[in-house]
Amino acid sequence: CEATFTVEAPADVAVTCGTDPVLTACDASEIEAAYNAWAAGFGATGGCNVADNIDGIPTLTDALALSCGGSISFTYTATSTGANGEICSEDTCDATFTVESPAAVQASCGLNPSLLACTASEIEEAYNAWAGSFGSTGGCNVTDNIDALPTLADILALSCGGDVIFIYEVQSTGANGEICSEDQCSSTFTVETPAAVEVTCGIDPVLTACDASDIEAAYNAWAAGFSATGGCSVTDNIDGLPTLADALALSCGGSISFIYTATSTGANGEICSEDTCEATFTVEAPADVAVTCGTDPVLTA
Repeated sequence: CEATFTVEAPADVAVTCGTDPVLTACDASEIEAAYNAWAAGFGATGGCNVADNIDGIPTLTDALALSCGGSISFTYTATSTGANGEICSEDTCDATFTVESPAAVQASCGLNPSLLACTASEIEEAYNAWAGSFGSTGGCNVTDNIDALPTLADILALSCGGDVIFIYEVQSTGANGEICSEDQCSSTFTVETPAAVEVTCGIDPVLTACDASDIEAAYNAWAAGFSATGGCSVTDNIDGLPTLADALALSCGGSISFIYTATSTGANGEICSEDTCEATFTVEAPADVAVTCGTDPVLTA
């Protein structure tokens, strides 16, 4: 009798690689999720005693290293072997995991303020607007040095004039901490030096008057002659001016002097400039009174 022992040829092994991911993600968790889905997309059907090279797939670490942009490729291979180790069929597919390069980070510093202001409130308002003007666009996982911005106290210290410069720096980093791009810009906050304070004392009066009303009129004009121009937050000592009573006390002759002082101060209390002038109010001593008695008569009549 005749007998035949037959082993039918197994179906050829066929591999699947799934869809190639192309990410614009910066975040590690997004890259990890996409990687896990990609790794799970490889498979094989058919064949016998199928073996593959999935253990050679690029790792999650390799994928995270692409977070500034790049790609990794993997050729997936599956082999069908008979019971004696003979290769029955083999199949391959190519897969690529891509992370697109993020846009380069760009720093923005806004305008450079230049103030003529003297008051703390004006400087503070300008400072707050300045501090709010720094920003960045683009990049991934962006960090900056805005915490190093000069403080309001630093700016108030400029209230007698000066400037501070700040270099704003931004960095874009990938999911693995690699620097993808960086940028910087420079900004200057300026407070212009105020005009120096200048004082005026007017004309020193010299009176020959004896009458209280004359002295009072001259005193009022003298007191009104003190003034100051320029400066910031100017204070003076006009409250220390000798009084009308002091002037009236000179009605028999004498003088009083006053040193007028004005001080210009910045928003933080710093003295920016100071000026003085000296004034004297004089009442000349009247001529001594002189009496006449006439001639003593001596009569013989």
